[in-house]
Amino acid sequence: MLREGNIGAAKLALEKNGFALPRYSDSAKVAYVLQGSGVAGIVLPRKEEKVLPIKKGDAIALPFGVVTWWYNKEDTELVVLFLGDTSKAHKSGSFTDFFLTVLMASSPASRRSL
Repeated sequence: MLREGNIGAAKLALEKNGFALPRYSDSAKVAYVLQGSGVAGIVLPRKEEKVLPIKKGDAIALPFGVVTWWYNKEDTELVVLFLGDTSKAHKSGSFTDFFLTVLMASSPASRRSL
């Protein structure tokens, strides 16, 4: 039923010391913390990064174009539910995430082998 209404839903579950890599989505969404606590990093276009403590019951609006990362520093699982409008998404009814990557090399020799 959600897909027919162009509503996307996704769940993120992180164990202790779990880290969700930085990414941005093709849709605006709202993140609801269902369980646990942790930290969320949020970078809006042309803005400074904000690092927010999050806990069960929190809701965070994530506009289109925002980059996020998530970290669970607690012993209990961190569970976050995402809901949002996917009418302009790559695939209606679901989110498509694009991950940010960084090439890191410790020496010129290791860079040549890539």
